Amino acid sequence: PPRVPPLRFHINLRAGAGGDVLLHLNPRPGEGSVVRNSRLGGHWGSEERELPHNPLQRGRYFDVSAGGPGGGRAGAGPRPPPAPPPQLSIRCGNHRFKVFAEGQPLF
Repeated sequence: PPRVPPLRFHINLRAGAGGDVLLHLNPRPGEGSVVRNSRLGGHWGSEERELPHNPLQRGRYFDVSAGGPGGGRAGAGPRPPPAPPPQLSIRCGNHRFKVFAEGQPLF
């Protein structure tokens, strides 16, 4: 069978017009990791890759939702199957955020 290239995408939560990225998420299913980082004042921080479990698996549908003022929602992949897909939720406050996978905190 033909080799399917890995899915590549990233999510950036930005603050203001200055280009700061408060949270950069880059799932890498082929590596079994989700790279996390931030870019403040024009400089990227240290990458983090360790997770208690990786909710984003190759071939599995997932749902990404973000809450906060104005809300927001983005989905990726084909239409969801009848069973509920794994959830990745980003909950934002004024000075912090929390990321959950299937209801469990990741970081």
